[in-house]
Amino acid sequence: MPILTSSEQIRTQLAAAFGEIEFAPLIVHSDLVRIGFVPKGRSLEQQLADWLAMLLDVCEGRTLLFPTFNYDYATTGCYRPESDPGQVGALNEYVRQQVPDQRTLTPIFNFAVLNGAGFPLEPSANAFDDASAFGQVRQAGGGVVFLGAGPDANTFIHHVEEAAGVPYRYLKSFPGRIETGSVQQRVTLLYRVRPVAAGSVEYDWQRLATDLRSRQVLRGFPLGNARLEVYRAQELYSYWLERLEGDEHFLLTEDSRRAVNDLYAAHGKPLTCLSVEGDCRTDI
Repeated sequence: MPILTSSEQIRTQLAAAFGEIEFAPLIVHSDLVRIGFVPKGRSLEQQLADWLAMLLDVCEGRTLLFPTFNYDYATTGCYRPESDPGQVGALNEYVRQQVPDQRTLTPIFNFAVLNGAGFPLEPSANAFDDASAFGQVRQAGGGVVFLGAGPDANTFIHHVEEAAGVPYRYLKSFPGRIETGSVQQRVTLLYRVRPVAAGSVEYDWQRLATDLRSRQVLRGFPLGNARLEVYRAQELYSYWLERLEGDEHFLLTEDSRRAVNDLYAAHGKPLTCLSVEGDCRTDI
């Protein structure tokens, strides 16, 4: 695969794509390695700075949300938004470091927000309901952008599953605290988890992405060696909810459908934390 070294080409492609994206705010998932922009003689930090500068230039003031998910809270019960590193990509972590005071306060599923005047940072009790960052983006008329990232980066799927109340995931609570400076805030995070049984919840990402592209819900543009793809959140949300009403396992692979049916036979349907885990107390 050729490696691009022209920032001008990447900037031109980004500008063309963002010129066709007429909505905001935007959740941004990225895989810069797949795009192939590796300027000669520049450190990784300088490359990330270049990327961020280009994005801020072409987005023209639109609000951007970069996932800074950190899964440690599930075991430690503590979230420090100003210092806990993001665990989902170098660009996202770089952005977090630039705006440590502009990170949403929901444990685990949080975002660094750029150009975010007015975007709520307060913690959501449920990580994926209408009050979450995912719900806020959708209700504001925004969308999700993939910079070289594949369809399996689409965490918005859990917002749709929460709205549909899918039977193969179950709600579980995680009590803990948010530490901001010397201030501590007790919280209990609630979200719909997958059963731990191997293969029980696997998404048919390629089929789902192909379907969305054929319906022009997911639009694509050239970007280096990869693609920039984007969808309007409400459009995908409405379409997937409609499909889930007709087939509650629409998002899953065929093997996963069989696996969750085995789980229903063993634990009942819908699955619950108590039926699957026996004891759902989380003492942190």
